[in-house]
Amino acid sequence: MKSAVRRIYEKKFNPLTEIDEGIFNETWNIFNQATDEGFGQREYSDPDYNFYQELRYNNAVFSAFRTHRMQNDIAAQLLDGDGKLKSFEKFAADVAPITDHNVKHWLRTEYDTAILRAHQAADWKQFQEVKDILPNLRWMPTTSVTPDAVHRVYWQAELTLPQNHPFWNLHRPGDRWNCKCSLEATDDPERGAHVIEDENQPEPDRGLDNNPGEDGMLFSFSHPFFTAGYLTYKKLAPIVNRFVDKQLTKAAAKNLKSVRAKLPTHNGLRIKSDDFTSGSLIILRRTLDDVLEHNINDKWMKLWLSTFDPEKSIRNWKYEGWAKSRINPVTGKSKHPETDYFTYYSFKLKGKTYWANVKVHRLMKGEVLYTIEKNKPADIIPGKRI
Repeated sequence: MKSAVRRIYEKKFNPLTEIDEGIFNETWNIFNQATDEGFGQREYSDPDYNFYQELRYNNAVFSAFRTHRMQNDIAAQLLDGDGKLKSFEKFAADVAPITDHNVKHWLRTEYDTAILRAHQAADWKQFQEVKDILPNLRWMPTTSVTPDAVHRVYWQAELTLPQNHPFWNLHRPGDRWNCKCSLEATDDPERGAHVIEDENQPEPDRGLDNNPGEDGMLFSFSHPFFTAGYLTYKKLAPIVNRFVDKQLTKAAAKNLKSVRAKLPTHNGLRIKSDDFTSGSLIILRRTLDDVLEHNINDKWMKLWLSTFDPEKSIRNWKYEGWAKSRINPVTGKSKHPETDYFTYYSFKLKGKTYWANVKVHRLMKGEVLYTIEKNKPADIIPGKRI
């Protein structure tokens, strides 16, 4: 935090139109940790993998808005009452209460609430899976030592309603800060509906009026970081989107650098699986850079690459066909003389199909990942090469 305060004082960036990477990355990492603790880390083969990545992306957006608000609160203290720049020592002392509040106190509350809401999102996904046999939801008692008076009414009445009841769209555990109530799926009959007959039900706290199990947002757009910033949401959103996209690229590159360092220098890593026609797929160091370069503008691919693990991420790929080795129209020779032919596999991220372009390599005697493309290859031949 001290280095961020120094950067703001020395005007290393414009706090109104830029976002401090240091504060952002620390904040994003904290909310991703909360997501992992509450929702659980999910691998590509997990049915909720795409939703997990959506939570992480929305954490980045929220962290960027939060950082922008904090850095401008700090920058507002640069000048004294006469409009003159304060000494750094005076400036640092004046912003200490701001940094303490944002980093120690409020961030702790946000972190704890994020864990609870991430866990509630996981619960909601589970409720949806079992709603045919457990169609109702019951409001369960809080585990807090200081129960919230608003929610007490619901769990004392053992409020039990169908999963699709409109009440759950507006009220649920987690819609108040540090709420420790929960829901339970049940086939017990409805009960306690008398406590929601009053139309003037208490409003959720700002920033908690959404269902994170539906939209993948641990904090909603009603949060003050979205609604009460130094720029209007309309002006700040494009700045945040560009910044977050840049950070996704950096996160992917950082993870791939770590993965690349663990791969054998020349022969790469051979991943054995019946998904591949040869029984295995080889990942080379240079392949990973090619994949990122080909998908530099795709946020979901970059999120996938930011947590990429060759032993876990390449699973359940579907064989789609093959193609002849491509010919250079000028020389009339193969563009890839080391390649007998190509095979293609498909997989999905966020409902979109991606195509893995794989070389059947003469020298390495196996299939070698070449790149991953967003568009279906035009030269693909269905079926297996005979």
